[in-house]
Amino acid sequence: MGPCGGFSRTYASLCTYHGLPVRDDIVWDMDNIVFANAVKEFNFAELDDIDNSKDILPILGALDVNRWFTSLIIRDTKLLPEGLAALSTVVQKHLRVS
Repeated sequence: MGPCGGFSRTYASLCTYHGLPVRDDIVWDMDNIVFANAVKEFNFAELDDIDNSKDILPILGALDVNRWFTSLIIRDTKLLPEGLAALSTVVQKHLRVS
């Protein structure tokens, strides 16, 4: 499956699907830093230059099918309607009711 539950592989596939370039810095961080430190919290603030709301779509799509990460932090990020819809899908799918 790969590091971080196969996040990078899924992310790269979704970049291709959306016609976006794969961000090598994101892949490297996930496969090396995040995985090596067993980080389970996905924090958008730790990604550099995620100003383009379209860049968020493959990331959220990868998180939608990923079981490695247990929490998500997203602040001060402008989302286009499709990004907001993707975020809503991820949250609804993974919401834990206590």
